[in-house]
Amino acid sequence: MRRSIGGLLAVLATFVCIVGCAGDGSGGLPDAQLMIRNAGYATKSISSAHLVVTADGSVPGLSIQRLDADISRESSPAASAGSAVTNLGTIDFIESDGVLFVKGPSGKYTPAPAGVALPSPAAMLDPERGISQLFSTLEAPTTLAKTELDGVAAFELRGNVPQTTLAAILPDAASGAEFTVWLRVRAPHVPLRTILTFPAGGALEFVVSDVNKPVSIAPPT
Repeated sequence: MRRSIGGLLAVLATFVCIVGCAGDGSGGLPDAQLMIRNAGYATKSISSAHLVVTADGSVPGLSIQRLDADISRESSPAASAGSAVTNLGTIDFIESDGVLFVKGPSGKYTPAPAGVALPSPAAMLDPERGISQLFSTLEAPTTLAKTELDGVAAFELRGNVPQTTLAAILPDAASGAEFTVWLRVRAPHVPLRTILTFPAGGALEFVVSDVNKPVSIAPPT
């Protein structure tokens, strides 16, 4: 009987360790590699979201200060609609069927002229070349802390993204970047906030919200 009780206690201790180390409860900080892998899977499964991208300082290969867009992957290719603050002013846009349309003075959307270059919000959530791929190649990830973002419990992690991966969303990126991400504690571990910090001092922030909520993006007529 004593051996049975001892064996049962050992099993329970192992179970408690597994639950605590997973990071969803009140245990210690979770393994960074495990969280990053789960975040990659969760990001690939996003079918729609609201994305805000903000640049602080000079970011290589980026011509905007802020981008605010709804994204839907219900269609193929994915679609997006929103606005971007650039050196030319604020540009309203719709991304549909792989074509970027911008709103002109008449209020009508037409294909963007050659001088207008905006990053593709749809590409940023693309499962093969978007933010999810940053997780798959993240170097030396570390879990830093458990915190809150807008009332949502999150784990803060940090690592480094190589230039070759970063070029998928920033084609003119000449270097890698430090990658700091806040992942939702409860599964699915989607990224709530991501910051890329570049060697020259510029930073790029991604904030994802309204994950998988219905989004309707009509193509321009």
